[in-house]
Amino acid sequence: MLRCGQMMLAQALICRHLGRDWQWEKHKKQPEEYHRILRCFLDRKACCYSIHQMAQVCVGEGKSIGEWFGPNTVAQVLKKLALFDEWNSLAVYVSMGNTVVIEDIRK
Repeated sequence: MLRCGQMMLAQALICRHLGRDWQWEKHKKQPEEYHRILRCFLDRKACCYSIHQMAQVCVGEGKSIGEWFGPNTVAQVLKKLALFDEWNSLAVYVSMGNTVVIEDIRK
């Protein structure tokens, strides 16, 4: 589940920085933004969205490392980690009960 969350967020960052139509092409030099996005997800403690960072936030949420994390837990973790990501200036909104509150998004 943590890896699924990483993949969804990485796709959102690609759309934000490179555009929805951008595609990775073999034998073509990739833009620096692409490499910067990848570095956010490296499996290193210092990387903003690394599996290590996600697991640590989960521990702060009362989950043990190795315990199963549901989609809501992962969404809440990404929301918290995004607060520390200055480069992407990303705000993550997690709707509860399938309800999107426009005022909450504006905040």
